[in-house]
Amino acid sequence: MPAEYAHALYRAIQDAPDSHTAQRYTDALIAHLKREGRMRALPAIARELARIDERRAATRPVLSVARERDIERARTQLAKYLDADVQPATRVDERLIGGWRYTDTNTLVDASYKRALLDLYARITAQ
Repeated sequence: MPAEYAHALYRAIQDAPDSHTAQRYTDALIAHLKREGRMRALPAIARELARIDERRAATRPVLSVARERDIERARTQLAKYLDADVQPATRVDERLIGGWRYTDTNTLVDASYKRALLDLYARITAQ
């Protein structure tokens, strides 16, 4: 039952026109749980909401850069690889030495220095 509540709340929040309306939906769910004597389900609903959000986040496009100042250059270079005008979420990834990486559900574009160094190492050690 908590999963059904979580999915219904997630859909309602996604369709809400603003954050105030989304908060009203959440308050209404809590009031309903209180009336029905099901407040014990609230932690399970919260966990399921977190799982839903994690699954959705895994399919969102992300542009990872080594440093904050590399974002604009990475976006410009990314436009050469993708046909559509994609506006991915951007994050700084300390594991990258330099360059950038773009990922979404079906695509990986790795223009990082780390990838170039790993390729160079593989070519050198293969001989």
